[in-house]
Amino acid sequence: MSPRSGDTCRLEADTADLDPPFAALDVEALRANAADLVRRAAGTPIRVLSKSVRCRAVLREVLAVDGFARILAYTLPEALWLAAEFPDVVVGYPTADRAALRLLGGRVHLGPRRSPAHTTDQARDLARAVLGRHGFRLVGLMSYEGQIAGLGDAVPGNPVRRAALRAMQRASAAELAERRATVVTAVGALAPLEFVNGGGTGSVERTAAEPAVTEVAAGSGLYGPTLFDHYRAFQPRPAALFALPVVRVPAPGIVTVLGGGWVASGPAGRDRLPVPVAPPGLRGEGRAFL
Repeated sequence: MSPRSGDTCRLEADTADLDPPFAALDVEALRANAADLVRRAAGTPIRVLSKSVRCRAVLREVLAVDGFARILAYTLPEALWLAAEFPDVVVGYPTADRAALRLLGGRVHLGPRRSPAHTTDQARDLARAVLGRHGFRLVGLMSYEGQIAGLGDAVPGNPVRRAALRAMQRASAAELAERRATVVTAVGALAPLEFVNGGGTGSVERTAAEPAVTEVAAGSGLYGPTLFDHYRAFQPRPAALFALPVVRVPAPGIVTVLGGGWVASGPAGRDRLPVPVAPPGLRGEGRAFL
C-alpha cells in the first residue's frame, strides 16, 4: 500500500536537506498502526517482535502504548542488550553464540518452542527435559502459525487458489486452537506457565481469541510493509520508508538505484520486497521512496 499523497509530500519536505540513502519513519502512521494492533488484540497483551522493528527508540514508543507489553527478541546478544533497558525479554530463536551464552550464564529461562508442531506427549517430554536441567526453569510456551499469519488471504490472481487458501486457514485455525489448548494444559500441569505466546501480525484476531493464549506477538504490522497489502482483516499504513539515490537512467521510465530497502520478515519472496512508491514513474528524480 502506498503512502497517502500528503504523507509523501511531507516526507519530501522533511528530508529535503538529506542525501540518500536514508530511512524515514512516519511516526503518525506508526502510532495509527500500533493503535490498530491493540484494537485487533481485543485486550490480549502484545509482545513486540524486535526483529521486525530493529530500532530501540521505536520499541520505547510502542511499549509506552497501553496494550503492548514485553519484547520477543531475535538473537541472544540482542536480547541481552535490550534487557539492560526493558524488563521482560524472551528469545524466540535458537542460538549458538558462545560469548552471549557465557554472559547469560545460568540465568536462562527455557520453554518448549513452537509447541503446536509437537504432539502433546512430545511437548510434555520436552517440558520434563527442561525441568530436569540444572539452572533452568520452564516459564512459557511459544508457537507461530505462519500458514495463517504469514499468508495474505486477499492476494490478487487465481480465485480458486484464494478460496482454497482461506479454507485451509479456517481449518488450520480451528485445529490449532484445540491442539494448543491441549498442549498448554499438559505442560501447565508440570510447571506454572507465566505466558503462552502465539501468532503474528497477520493472525492477531484469531490467536488472541484462543483462551489458552495469554499474549500475541506482532512487529511488522507497526511498519506496514507491502506484505500486508493483501489481508482482508486489516490495512496498516506504511510507516517505514527508504530513500535511495538514482544513479543511472538507462531508458525512459527505467532507473537504477543504489542499494535496497528493507525486506519484510519471513520466507524470501517477491511479496516480502519493498516497492517503489514515489515519485510516480521514477522519472527525472534523484531519490525514490520505497
